[in-house]
Amino acid sequence: LAKSKELLAKAGLPDGFEFEIDYGNAAIAGISYQTLAQKLQADLSRVGIKAKLNPMDQVNARTMYTTGKAPGGVLTFWNPPAVENLLWAAATVERVAKRVHWTPPAALVKLVHDAAAETDPKKQAEMWIDYQKQMVDQANHFILFQPIYQIAVRDTLAKLPLTAAGWQLDMYAVKPA
Repeated sequence: LAKSKELLAKAGLPDGFEFEIDYGNAAIAGISYQTLAQKLQADLSRVGIKAKLNPMDQVNARTMYTTGKAPGGVLTFWNPPAVENLLWAAATVERVAKRVHWTPPAALVKLVHDAAAETDPKKQAEMWIDYQKQMVDQANHFILFQPIYQIAVRDTLAKLPLTAAGWQLDMYAVKPA
Protein backbone atom coordinates (compact mmCIF):
# COMPACT_ATOMS: atom_id res chain seq x y z
CA LEU A 1 0.00 0.00 0.00
CA ALA A 2 2.76 2.41 0.88
CA LYS A 3 4.44 1.96 -2.52
CA SER A 4 1.13 2.54 -4.32
CA LYS A 5 0.49 5.72 -2.37
CA GLU A 6 4.06 6.84 -3.05
CA LEU A 7 3.61 6.29 -6.80
CA LEU A 8 0.30 8.18 -6.79
CA ALA A 9 1.93 11.12 -5.01
CA LYS A 10 4.85 11.04 -7.47
CA ALA A 11 2.31 11.19 -10.32
CA GLY A 12 0.74 14.29 -8.75
CA LEU A 13 -2.32 12.40 -7.49
CA PRO A 14 -1.74 12.13 -3.72
CA ASP A 15 -5.48 11.86 -3.05
CA GLY A 16 -6.04 9.30 -5.79
CA PHE A 17 -8.43 9.74 -8.69
CA GLU A 18 -11.73 8.46 -10.02
CA PHE A 19 -12.42 6.40 -13.13
CA GLU A 20 -15.09 4.15 -14.58
CA ILE A 21 -14.91 0.41 -15.18
CA ASP A 22 -17.30 -0.92 -17.84
CA TYR A 23 -18.09 -4.62 -17.86
CA GLY A 24 -20.72 -7.01 -19.12
CA ASN A 25 -23.23 -8.84 -16.98
CA ALA A 26 -21.55 -12.16 -17.64
CA ALA A 27 -19.01 -14.58 -16.25
CA ILE A 28 -15.83 -16.19 -17.52
CA ALA A 29 -13.59 -18.92 -16.13
CA GLY A 30 -15.95 -19.46 -13.19
CA ILE A 31 -16.12 -15.86 -11.97
CA SER A 32 -18.58 -13.09 -12.75
CA TYR A 33 -17.29 -9.76 -14.00
CA GLN A 34 -19.38 -8.16 -11.23
CA THR A 35 -17.44 -10.04 -8.54
CA LEU A 36 -14.11 -9.21 -10.13
CA ALA A 37 -15.09 -5.54 -10.56
CA GLN A 38 -16.15 -5.29 -6.92
CA LYS A 39 -12.83 -6.80 -5.82
CA LEU A 40 -10.91 -4.31 -7.96
CA GLN A 41 -13.01 -1.47 -6.57
CA ALA A 42 -12.34 -2.53 -2.97
CA ASP A 43 -8.60 -2.98 -3.53
CA LEU A 44 -8.18 0.32 -5.38
CA SER A 45 -10.11 2.23 -2.72
CA ARG A 46 -7.40 1.32 -0.20
CA VAL A 47 -5.07 3.81 -1.92
CA GLY A 48 -7.68 6.45 -2.72
CA ILE A 49 -8.57 5.37 -6.25
CA LYS A 50 -12.34 5.43 -6.74
CA ALA A 51 -13.61 2.98 -9.34
CA LYS A 52 -17.17 3.66 -10.51
CA LEU A 53 -18.66 0.36 -11.64
CA ASN A 54 -20.70 0.44 -14.84
CA PRO A 55 -22.29 -2.96 -15.52
CA MET A 56 -24.07 -3.37 -18.84
CA ASP A 57 -25.32 -5.93 -21.30
CA GLN A 58 -22.40 -8.02 -22.60
CA VAL A 59 -23.06 -7.00 -26.22
CA ASN A 60 -22.93 -3.31 -25.29
CA ALA A 61 -19.76 -3.79 -23.24
CA ARG A 62 -18.06 -5.53 -26.15
CA THR A 63 -19.16 -2.84 -28.59
CA MET A 64 -17.90 -0.05 -26.31
CA TYR A 65 -14.56 -1.85 -26.04
CA THR A 66 -14.01 -2.86 -29.66
CA THR A 67 -14.91 0.60 -30.95
CA GLY A 68 -12.66 2.37 -28.42
CA LYS A 69 -15.62 4.27 -26.94
CA ALA A 70 -15.26 3.18 -23.31
CA PRO A 71 -14.57 6.33 -21.24
CA GLY A 72 -12.49 4.54 -18.63
CA GLY A 73 -11.42 1.00 -17.90
CA VAL A 74 -12.93 -2.09 -19.46
CA LEU A 75 -13.11 -5.44 -17.75
CA THR A 76 -13.51 -8.11 -20.40
CA PHE A 77 -12.19 -11.43 -21.62
CA TRP A 78 -10.28 -11.94 -24.82
CA ASN A 79 -8.54 -15.01 -26.05
CA PRO A 80 -6.82 -15.44 -29.43
CA PRO A 81 -7.97 -18.19 -31.77
CA ALA A 82 -4.84 -20.24 -31.08
CA VAL A 83 -2.26 -20.53 -28.34
CA GLU A 84 0.52 -18.53 -29.98
CA ASN A 85 2.63 -15.70 -28.57
CA LEU A 86 2.30 -13.50 -31.64
CA LEU A 87 -1.49 -13.65 -31.56
CA TRP A 88 -1.47 -12.36 -27.98
CA ALA A 89 1.36 -9.86 -28.34
CA ALA A 90 0.48 -8.36 -31.73
CA ALA A 91 -3.03 -7.65 -30.49
CA THR A 92 -1.70 -5.74 -27.49
CA VAL A 93 0.37 -3.35 -29.61
CA GLU A 94 -2.11 -3.09 -32.47
CA ARG A 95 -5.89 -3.53 -31.94
CA VAL A 96 -5.96 -3.36 -28.15
CA ALA A 97 -3.60 -0.38 -28.13
CA LYS A 98 -6.05 1.55 -30.33
CA ARG A 99 -8.96 0.61 -28.08
CA VAL A 100 -7.22 1.96 -24.99
CA HIS A 101 -6.01 5.06 -26.87
CA TRP A 102 -2.33 4.17 -26.63
CA THR A 103 0.33 4.52 -29.30
CA PRO A 104 2.99 1.94 -28.45
CA PRO A 105 6.63 2.81 -29.12
CA ALA A 106 7.79 1.67 -32.57
CA ALA A 107 10.59 -0.31 -30.90
CA LEU A 108 8.04 -2.35 -28.92
CA VAL A 109 6.00 -3.15 -32.03
CA LYS A 110 9.22 -4.18 -33.79
CA LEU A 111 10.20 -6.36 -30.83
CA VAL A 112 6.90 -8.26 -31.07
CA HIS A 113 7.40 -9.04 -34.74
CA ASP A 114 11.10 -9.79 -34.34
CA ALA A 115 10.38 -12.20 -31.47
CA ALA A 116 7.78 -13.99 -33.57
CA ALA A 117 10.28 -14.39 -36.41
CA GLU A 118 13.19 -15.50 -34.19
CA THR A 119 14.13 -19.15 -34.82
CA ASP A 120 16.44 -19.66 -31.82
CA PRO A 121 14.10 -20.77 -28.98
CA LYS A 122 16.30 -19.35 -26.21
CA LYS A 123 16.72 -15.98 -27.90
CA GLN A 124 13.01 -15.92 -28.72
CA ALA A 125 12.13 -16.60 -25.06
CA GLU A 126 14.39 -13.73 -23.98
CA MET A 127 12.68 -11.43 -26.48
CA TRP A 128 9.20 -12.39 -25.23
CA ILE A 129 10.31 -11.77 -21.65
CA ASP A 130 11.61 -8.34 -22.68
CA TYR A 131 8.23 -7.63 -24.32
CA GLN A 132 6.39 -8.67 -21.15
CA LYS A 133 8.58 -6.47 -18.96
CA GLN A 134 7.96 -3.47 -21.21
CA MET A 135 4.21 -4.09 -21.14
CA VAL A 136 4.21 -4.32 -17.34
CA ASP A 137 6.16 -1.07 -17.09
CA GLN A 138 3.74 0.65 -19.50
CA ALA A 139 0.56 -0.77 -17.90
CA ASN A 140 -2.03 0.70 -20.28
CA HIS A 141 -3.76 -2.64 -20.04
CA PHE A 142 -3.02 -5.78 -18.14
CA ILE A 143 -4.11 -9.37 -17.81
CA LEU A 144 -5.94 -10.20 -14.59
CA PHE A 145 -6.41 -13.86 -15.38
CA GLN A 146 -5.73 -16.32 -18.18
CA PRO A 147 -7.14 -19.73 -18.96
CA ILE A 148 -5.11 -22.71 -17.86
CA TYR A 149 -3.89 -25.01 -20.58
CA GLN A 150 -3.57 -28.55 -19.28
CA ILE A 151 -1.38 -31.09 -21.00
CA ALA A 152 -1.84 -34.79 -20.37
CA VAL A 153 1.37 -36.79 -20.27
CA ARG A 154 1.79 -40.55 -20.26
CA ASP A 155 3.67 -42.03 -17.32
CA THR A 156 6.06 -43.64 -19.81
CA LEU A 157 7.73 -40.24 -20.33
CA ALA A 158 10.36 -39.05 -17.89
CA LYS A 159 10.69 -35.61 -19.39
CA LEU A 160 8.31 -33.45 -21.42
CA PRO A 161 9.92 -29.99 -21.56
CA LEU A 162 7.77 -27.09 -22.65
CA THR A 163 9.32 -23.95 -24.09
CA ALA A 164 8.98 -20.49 -22.55
CA ALA A 165 5.76 -20.09 -24.52
CA GLY A 166 4.23 -22.68 -22.19
CA TRP A 167 2.50 -24.80 -24.79
CA GLN A 168 5.22 -25.57 -27.29
CA LEU A 169 7.10 -28.80 -26.81
CA ASP A 170 10.84 -29.25 -27.22
CA MET A 171 10.55 -32.65 -28.93
CA TYR A 172 14.31 -33.23 -29.00
CA ALA A 173 14.43 -33.19 -25.20
CA VAL A 174 11.52 -35.61 -24.62
CA LYS A 175 12.88 -38.65 -22.78
CA PRO A 176 11.30 -42.01 -21.98
CA ALA A 177 10.90 -43.11 -18.37
